[in-house]
Amino acid sequence: MRQLRQMKKVWYFVIMAAVAFILAAVALGCTKDAPKAPTPQNLTLPSNEILQWDEVEGVMEYVVRINEDYYTVTENKLDVFELTDKAGTYVISVAARASGKLQSEWSKAYGRKRFCSRGSSGKAKRQSSGSVFGARVARSRFYGERV
Repeated sequence: MRQLRQMKKVWYFVIMAAVAFILAAVALGCTKDAPKAPTPQNLTLPSNEILQWDEVEGVMEYVVRINEDYYTVTENKLDVFELTDKAGTYVISVAARASGKLQSEWSKAYGRKRFCSRGSSGKAKRQSSGSVFGARVARSRFYGERV
């Protein structure tokens, strides 16, 4: 009986060691040699409020980070008109995801400051986003720059 308990302990230890070894091998094997997707380049934010960057070949989606918020898109552009509508500073960067590859590094950050003047208002002129067309909004000035 005592010998049986001892055998169970040995087998338990052997099985746990094997499981730990397999998990470690899988964890290291999945990331060790996996290539990363290329990093998106040349972020621009023209006056039409559509963030754009150079297309990365073979990418299935992009992740756009605006401050602490993340947005996933399948094209190399994102309409940020409503996403950056409040006064403040916005730091924007993009990463690419490709099938069979790790996510790319984040692109060089693009900084934007939005200053709203108090008391003045006007009509939104942008027709491509029906949810804001004709809405009353504060007049704003934009300054886009690389951070």
